[in-house]
Amino acid sequence: MAGRVYLANAFSLSMLGMGKGYAGLCVEEMDADRWALHVNGARLSGELECVIGHEATVRLVEKLLEMDEYAWGNDSPNVKLRCGRRAVKLEPGDILYVVQPRIRLPEGKILDYKEIVDLLRQDRIGFYAVHHGPC
Repeated sequence: MAGRVYLANAFSLSMLGMGKGYAGLCVEEMDADRWALHVNGARLSGELECVIGHEATVRLVEKLLEMDEYAWGNDSPNVKLRCGRRAVKLEPGDILYVVQPRIRLPEGKILDYKEIVDLLRQDRIGFYAVHHGPC
């Protein structure tokens, strides 16, 4: 069953639209290249909705997707991501692609671009596909 596809910087159990029944869940950890391939495929097909609310994370994802704003014109499929923080409720068949630090940040800490790139270089950024249903 095909569903919606989201791009986010976190996952929480509160994102599952479970109703009163069971919610099957599959979480795949991916390397950055495979994750970017999946995200780019969804983006180019028009299926991807970006719900990332942190500018530094959006900039990192654009770099990972090779979406350099200076290298591409507006007619290219490689335009800047349009993102906006909002609540998501995943339904069966939905996929959530997640990019997030593998470390616990201090409370209230917001990473700037340099800090998030440093975490990536230290292999402290995780890339996941969360399937609401089977993998």
